[in-house]
Amino acid sequence: MARELAFAYRGAVKKLKGYMARSSVERLANWILTEARRDGSQESVVIPFDRGTLASHIGTTRENLSRNLALLTEHGLRIRGREIVMDRKELLEAFARPQPLIDDPTS
Repeated sequence: MARELAFAYRGAVKKLKGYMARSSVERLANWILTEARRDGSQESVVIPFDRGTLASHIGTTRENLSRNLALLTEHGLRIRGREIVMDRKELLEAFARPQPLIDDPTS
């Protein structure tokens, strides 16, 4: 029980660090990269819930989420409904700059 509590606390701290250290578009880019790693897919991510829930998850509004998705098309993404296709993942990674202490689930 103590281990589960520690993991939950660490997850909350990581999320707070992400909110404080990144803009909403950077949080979205890192969420996409994390989901791609978790699913094992290196080319696309399907949003598992509605966009309002995703916006809440990354700490922004639904309107800003739509703007952020449009901005990320300049960094190698294509949006097809709930599917996000990474045409040039290296551009997205260069923009997102993932941090091991925030994004690595094993840290």
